[in-house]
Amino acid sequence: MSRSPVPAALEAPSVFGLRQKTGAVLGPALLVLTWVLPAPAGMTEAAWATAGVAGLMATW
Repeated sequence: MSRSPVPAALEAPSVFGLRQKTGAVLGPALLVLTWVLPAPAGMTEAAWATAGVAGLMATW
């Protein structure tokens, strides 16, 4: 009978791959960009901040 993946993961945690590392850097960077850059024409500040949070959630 095979072992459950949960105890195996607890014994030997995986190493973050390139995708995880990229998302961990890119997500917060997108959020910071929306704080630093002005909102595009026709977009409110609240909508621009929401776009930054959405970018963070999508890439994290």
